[in-house]
Amino acid sequence: MRLFVAVLIPDVIKQEAIRLRNKVGIFPEVRWVATEAIHLTLKFLGETDPSKVIEIQSLLKDSASRFPALTLSLKGGGVFPDRARPRVLWTALWGDTEPLKNLAAELDHSLEGLGFPKEEREFSPHVTVGRLKFPSMTLVDQFCTLFSQFSSPMFSVNVFHLMESKLSSQGAEYQSLGSYPLVPR
Repeated sequence: MRLFVAVLIPDVIKQEAIRLRNKVGIFPEVRWVATEAIHLTLKFLGETDPSKVIEIQSLLKDSASRFPALTLSLKGGGVFPDRARPRVLWTALWGDTEPLKNLAAELDHSLEGLGFPKEEREFSPHVTVGRLKFPSMTLVDQFCTLFSQFSSPMFSVNVFHLMESKLSSQGAEYQSLGSYPLVPR
């Protein structure tokens, strides 16, 4: 099973990003993330033995019980790893990002105890909207210019999910294996 922990972005917020993304235009060197697949990854677990799922779910439930619900928005845009070597197009998260970073760090630390490697890079709150097959400075410039003015409405994050990713020739299909409510404010 290919697993990850994620916050699902509300459809109305995803539509805001898609509308703007569509203004960038069609570039053969970019693979846009399907609308239904847009999410915020808190922790990528990768290939996981199904026998570990119950332990993972218990750990996620415990972690969720210690963190408050969040208020976030999507704002701005950029590329990873940098403009000289662009591979990923993203929009940032704003709002309760410090508690979000703390939640991601808690999940990273807790899941390490189940054998999942700790992240080497610091958690960067973002939502991937596209991936570049090969660098295109024209595309990067258009994307960054358009998204520099982007700001979605605020949205509440009351829950996160354990997701399974099934890869196919049509792309990844995601299914929630469990949801974990945060502490209401």
